[in-house]
Amino acid sequence: MQKINWNNFKAKYNEKEQKCFERLCYLLFCSEFNINTGIFRYKNQTGIETEPIKVDDKLIGFQAKFYETKISENKEDIKDSIAKAKSKNKKLNKILFYLNKEFSESSKKDTKEPAYKTEIENYSKSQSIEIEWRVPSHFEAQLALDKNRTLAQHFFGLGKSVIDFVSELTQHTESILTPIHSKIEFEHYEIKIDRSHAIKKLKAIPNESSLVILSGEAGVGKTAVIKDFYNLIKEKTPLFVFKATELNIPNINQLFTNYGQFTLFDFIKEHQDIDEKYIVIDSAEKLSDIEQQEVFKEFLSALLDNNWKIIFTTRYSYLDGLKFQFIEIYRVNFQSLNINSLTVEELIGLSENYSFNLPNNKRLLELLRIPFYLNEYLQNYGTLENTISFSDFKDILWNKQISKTTYRKNNIHIKREECFLKIASKRANEGHLFIKADDYDDYILHNLEVDEIIKSL
Repeated sequence: MQKINWNNFKAKYNEKEQKCFERLCYLLFCSEFNINTGIFRYKNQTGIETEPIKVDDKLIGFQAKFYETKISENKEDIKDSIAKAKSKNKKLNKILFYLNKEFSESSKKDTKEPAYKTEIENYSKSQSIEIEWRVPSHFEAQLALDKNRTLAQHFFGLGKSVIDFVSELTQHTESILTPIHSKIEFEHYEIKIDRSHAIKKLKAIPNESSLVILSGEAGVGKTAVIKDFYNLIKEKTPLFVFKATELNIPNINQLFTNYGQFTLFDFIKEHQDIDEKYIVIDSAEKLSDIEQQEVFKEFLSALLDNNWKIIFTTRYSYLDGLKFQFIEIYRVNFQSLNINSLTVEELIGLSENYSFNLPNNKRLLELLRIPFYLNEYLQNYGTLENTISFSDFKDILWNKQISKTTYRKNNIHIKREECFLKIASKRANEGHLFIKADDYDDYILHNLEVDEIIKSL
């Protein structure tokens, strides 16, 4: 059991004590009243930390006060909070005051109640507000509860906590999704392709099956759909993204030990009381290259046994192979959802709405149905003519992505081309999704990786 040491708290959150104390009190308040979805609040809420909640026939709010000095020296501050809370919330009945200090016992023989405590409570009664105190002795009892032990570890332990661990996994997810573009910027417009139908289906399908395969052509926007879905639910629903290549490990716990001494068990336990929760395995076609298939089976089984919804993204050309893996190797049921390319009618509609011309070349027009290529077309729009050919457009992409003019010095652009073609040829000849690059120029490899053309493992 984590010892509730306030010196640890102050050392861990030096100069941020009040803000972090408010966070702790908010979580304990939610825990006490079994509120799992959070409480609405305004920025710089006055008097109480959030909007009051209704319990039976009472409206209850809370206030968190972290004091460096005695409570007696802060009685006017507490009374001021009561006055402000009542003025902004006329029907408020009760306030829970969370304090990091204990009340001192009265020196009078006939009572234990200190005069300043009585004064605060009498003032509260004059405002028709009932006060309930939460002082360190209350914290110790609440944080000893099994459901709150993670909070005790996080706020009072000097090491990395499970909450830190989950926070870092969230940052990992956002590092994958942040570079993904779900909008196309063109001149002064932001072109947003409507994927609401796909998101709606993505939300509904897990009710029928715990596994969903999200497929589509390369560049069609599969991960962009995941990003939009994540942004829609992230405030209330856990969603974590892993690349399939991250699962090419000898032990599943290695997936989590990068974030501290935590395991799959810790991850599962932390989310066991949450009903709706998602794991996304991106670029799932690479699962076939995992050397230790039993490791992934263990991970998949643990997630399914604990009611996680799992979404796999894959290129459409690999869909049949992935389905075979699920049926024959993993022996699990799944649902499929395909993200279609834009229709020609949708493409024409976008060109009319955002005032750009489409190419005359039918082959190139077909390519622009894929949002990735539409984005590249619009980024180069000012230099293009309606008569541009398919091969000319491909040359533009090659020069932009592989032999960038910014790399002309020391013929680096030529070395980039040679390295990329060598990788592509070796990958095609070996028939693998990734290859060893032991005999390649490290500088050029890093150069290509910075531009997100290749990815090292």
